[in-house]
Amino acid sequence: MAKLVYTDASGREMSVELGPQAPVVSIGRATDCTIRSNRKSVSRHHAEFHYSNGRYEIVDLNSSNGTYLMINDERKPVTSSEFLQDQDEVWCGDFILRFYQDASQQPGGQKPAAAPQLNGNYGGGGLEVEQGYGANRVTQDFGQDEVGGFGQGGFGQGQNPNQGGAQQGFGQNSYDSGMGAGQHQGGVSGGQNGFGQTPYDAGMGAGQNQGGFGQNGFDQGGFDQGGDEDDGGGVSFGVSAGGGQYAGLNEASAGYDDVLEIDPRELASEVSEVDPYAGGGVSAGGVDVARLQDEKRAIEELAARQADEIEGLRRQLEEAQLAAPQSGDHGEAERLNAELREALEEKERLSTELRETREASQEAIIERERGEDLDRRLQEATSRIDELRARAETAESQLDTRDADMALLERELERAQEELRASRGGGQAREELEAARKEAARQERLLGEFERRNRDLQAEQVELNAEIEALRAAAVDVGGRLEAAQAELASLGEELEGLRAERDTLQGRAEAAEGSLEEARAARASLESLERDLRGEIEGLKQRLKLERERARSGEQAAPGFDAGALRAKMESLDRIVDAIERTDLQPLSTVDRVRLQSAIRDTAPRRTLKEMMDALSEG
Repeated sequence: MAKLVYTDASGREMSVELGPQAPVVSIGRATDCTIRSNRKSVSRHHAEFHYSNGRYEIVDLNSSNGTYLMINDERKPVTSSEFLQDQDEVWCGDFILRFYQDASQQPGGQKPAAAPQLNGNYGGGGLEVEQGYGANRVTQDFGQDEVGGFGQGGFGQGQNPNQGGAQQGFGQNSYDSGMGAGQHQGGVSGGQNGFGQTPYDAGMGAGQNQGGFGQNGFDQGGFDQGGDEDDGGGVSFGVSAGGGQYAGLNEASAGYDDVLEIDPRELASEVSEVDPYAGGGVSAGGVDVARLQDEKRAIEELAARQADEIEGLRRQLEEAQLAAPQSGDHGEAERLNAELREALEEKERLSTELRETREASQEAIIERERGEDLDRRLQEATSRIDELRARAETAESQLDTRDADMALLERELERAQEELRASRGGGQAREELEAARKEAARQERLLGEFERRNRDLQAEQVELNAEIEALRAAAVDVGGRLEAAQAELASLGEELEGLRAERDTLQGRAEAAEGSLEEARAARASLESLERDLRGEIEGLKQRLKLERERARSGEQAAPGFDAGALRAKMESLDRIVDAIERTDLQPLSTVDRVRLQSAIRDTAPRRTLKEMMDALSEG
């Protein structure tokens, strides 16, 4: 089993297995490719990795910018196919992949030898690749300052960027003067020191322009898209802004670079930021988080497909600009320019709606946080209420106990009084009476204490009841706010569905317009062919008429009546063709094609020419 390691558009390191279970791995911009990249230097179906009979190979699929193998710091082009070895570096345009083969499948079945021991600048021992799979970090774009020295099994970030662009697209030294000391800043394994590497800073023409992908695209070491200065004299891609009647079209076509300025994936990421409410799988607004995540992935795939389609339309537009004649398609260019402006206006409107949706989403998130805070306070209040209820129940039980004690004391007092009355007159009775009086005084003191505690408990119970009522009112308020937040989230979901439906409608309109354009072009080609045939027939008839006149002047009488009749029949057939052309509805044609055909008919005047020829033939 082997692996292909690369870096995706978000900067994450990804890997794809290649082996008996997956014998073919394809790379390109098409949606059916295993590894997809939206880089301009990558073709729709760029290359394929094959596994067969224990061997691995790379096959180039006639890509535009080629496929290369890095051998001894030099790029070797893959003409048709090349076999791969462990840790080979493959370049598809400027998209870099690394091939790692399991040690058990390498020749001899041995583990790769460890790298030589480094000096003190390296943060720990020799570099060893475990089982053929290293932690080497693959950069996303060459020409950046990312990727650099080895650090305990990983690559750090170099600090010696190469500024010059060589003729073949490399710097003066593709790895910054060998393996010079650089400062590792993370890598994959987190070493502290290392030796820096910068990947081919010059790339293929270090351009100064600001176009391309993202903010700088392939500037400072990528593919130069515009016609600005090249620091290293590399290869430039793209079409320069032309003058004359196509200047507006070029300027409008540049607007396609901003069509995906607001990436639908941003909206999906905002939706995914809404955490599940109260530990469940459903958000505060009743929205299923799993469904939102599926929609997010679908939006990301749709954005990638739209980027591919827009790139293809841009290339078709550039090819049409290069192939169109200077005097022919001015009207068509104006129409396309107008459609492009309408699309840009529609994009601006959708961008405004998306910003409003984002603001509403932010407000909903803030409201959700407030709802969570109120819910937390409600839970605290509920626990406080439970505690106070327990204390109130304890106080009630104590009051019941006190009432029972008071009843018992009253019975004992009555018994003591009866005993006093029975034994009145004796000294012992006096002593018992005195003891009974003391006990009664003590019981009265206890009774006063119980009454005081009862009053305190009743006051505390009143306060607790008031606090409970306040908490209940707060809970009702929180419930209302939660319902409002749920309704607002539901309205945002409806607005999102409306935007999707509107997007589908616009796509349908674009497809219908493209079909109408193809039909108009086919009709124009048919009419142009018919016009050429008609002109040829007229010229031939003129030549034959001239020849007949010369023969008549020279006195030749050999022209048979059969030839004159055939010529007359031919001219009548041409007259019917001219009549059919004049009756043809020219509205489906574009303005330029309609004007050109009408001008050709007006200049040649086929009906008048045929009439003159018929008259001359009759006179002859």
